[in-house]
Amino acid sequence: MKERGLTPDAFTYTSLVCGYCKQGKVENAANLLEEMLEKGIIPDEPIAFSSFVWANMKSKQLDFNLIKTLL
Repeated sequence: MKERGLTPDAFTYTSLVCGYCKQGKVENAANLLEEMLEKGIIPDEPIAFSSFVWANMKSKQLDFNLIKTLL
């Protein structure tokens, strides 16, 4: 996407975060959420937050610092 000069928006990032969460790739989702926040892009909070918390609970790798950042 970036190679084509396209900039991801909140919808794109949220979709990717949810996809990573569904695949159990919590670290990838966390990295993407951090990237969003660094770029000033606000995630679709109910969807991104619930997916991220669910994936963290399922994998037993709760990242409380990132969860606090999302709140």
